[in-house]
Amino acid sequence: MHGQEKAIYKQEATTDRKYLDAIQKYKAAQAALERSRAQVRKAEQALAARVGAEHALVAEVEAQLAEARLNLGWTRIYAPANGYVTNVQLREGSYAHVGIPVLTCIDGDQWWVVANFRENSLENVRPGQRVGLTFNTYPGRVFAGVVESVGWGVNQGQGAPSGSLPAIPEPQNWIQLAQRFQVRITPQLPPGDPLRVGATASVAVYTREEYWLNGVTETLQKIEAALEHLR
Repeated sequence: MHGQEKAIYKQEATTDRKYLDAIQKYKAAQAALERSRAQVRKAEQALAARVGAEHALVAEVEAQLAEARLNLGWTRIYAPANGYVTNVQLREGSYAHVGIPVLTCIDGDQWWVVANFRENSLENVRPGQRVGLTFNTYPGRVFAGVVESVGWGVNQGQGAPSGSLPAIPEPQNWIQLAQRFQVRITPQLPPGDPLRVGATASVAVYTREEYWLNGVTETLQKIEAALEHLR
């Protein structure tokens, strides 16, 4: 078309405006042709590209599909153990941010009772010993338990890390108070009597079986449990 219009222009059978317009249309058509050829080359290269025995485009789409399925699977949350869900403040439409908890799940299959014993009372405490437990949540009842472990250390009195001068605390009392160490106890609760996190308990460890004072301790625990009704 450009050649025909040029021949007509040479014969002075057309105007300058029409001639320039034909040139612009010709250049635009040439540019469109080059773009089309580039798109064809790009499509051919994409089809020729392979990931193993699979086309790259197919592999990319399948990867996107797998990611979408994974994200969909993460929208269902399963508790790691049987228990209780509490402190839920979610509403429909709320956004859950990554790494920020939105509820509390309390494990109902395994409970621990942590008793803080004075260090001068730990000499005869050993894992496996029988324990008597009373709870404020169950007034008037005494439950059985077993010593699971005795703590080996606390943070109090530790030296400063290397590179710093040691900090020597001033004594608070003329008579130094006994330090407290944690004794972890596994309660043996009957079915249907769950505990509550943070509940108050009274603990008696029977360090020797067939000891004549065991009966006195058991009686005192029963009295203490009965008095829980009055608190």
